[in-house]
Amino acid sequence: MKISYKIPLIGTGIIVTAFTVFAGFQYLQIRNNTLEQTQINLSETADALGSEVNIWLNSRLSVVKGMAELLLDDASDNHIASVIGSETFADLASYYYVGRESDGSITFSVDGIELPEGYDARARPWYLDAKNSDTAIITEPYIDATDHRLLVTAAANIVKNGQLKGVLGADIELKAISDALNTVNFNNTGYAFIVDETGKIITHPEKSLFNRNIKDMYNGKIPNLTGNLQQTSIAGQAVLTGFYPIKNFSSSKNSWLVGLVVDEQKIMTPATSLGKMAVITAVLVVILSSLIFYVFMRSALIQPVNALHQQADEISHGRFTENLVGLDRSDEIGELAQAIQRLQKSLILAMTRLKSKKK
Repeated sequence: MKISYKIPLIGTGIIVTAFTVFAGFQYLQIRNNTLEQTQINLSETADALGSEVNIWLNSRLSVVKGMAELLLDDASDNHIASVIGSETFADLASYYYVGRESDGSITFSVDGIELPEGYDARARPWYLDAKNSDTAIITEPYIDATDHRLLVTAAANIVKNGQLKGVLGADIELKAISDALNTVNFNNTGYAFIVDETGKIITHPEKSLFNRNIKDMYNGKIPNLTGNLQQTSIAGQAVLTGFYPIKNFSSSKNSWLVGLVVDEQKIMTPATSLGKMAVITAVLVVILSSLIFYVFMRSALIQPVNALHQQADEISHGRFTENLVGLDRSDEIGELAQAIQRLQKSLILAMTRLKSKKK
């Protein structure tokens, strides 16, 4: 391959390499910045949602604890009916009830609740959990058998002078929490849900996932329950996910966390677009730079070298010239032209001497 081709190709290769590295670096920087900002946005969203859930649940726990305290001095049937049947807090729970320690019987704030034969409130999980707790508690979420609503039970014991009189409970529907979480979609790129620390799903836009483990939700790498943004996949789609504890909420056996999922491709669209623009810009710059480089090399090096080559060839055939290309230059081309000129003078002198000897 001629040097006239090699030099532009080498120059173009250097330019291509330099701009490829630059474009790759710029894309990685944009991607990392996007991931960092996404992490911040998810963390802030999770904190806001966690605070909202915490306030919502703790307000109901406070009501249940307060109602239980109203029964400390008077736990008669009439007073129990009066307290749990009050309209003041009726809208905070589906219904309220009190289980008695004396005989395991139970009184509801509403009529029409049918109980199985031999029902004993003292053997129920909500009763047992609240019985030995100093604060009001929240049970594990469950689906109501009659209308399939998502519920938790808030319960507080009724203890005076160390004697347990019973436990007051309230069935609380989680629809408000679920609806609030379902409004979060990160501009149609993701959603929010709640899990407990064991990975059990408490609320989720896809109701079929309730009470199942997150292992059934992710078909890629199973993420850790941490706030670090993690890459995995759901239904074959690449996603970013993270889990953030609901702070100041310890009334449940297992801590609750806000889980967030965003579509990685949609989130990274700005980075991908900017990356493509960087590549297109780099290609255009490479083409333009290569063209400028070739034109410069052609006029500054290739054409003078080709001209000197032709003149040197003419001189080798005895056709001398006084107009050598590049004699006026002070670079390597000028030095080459001067060398050819000296060679030409030497040849002329040698030929003159040769002719003189022949005479």
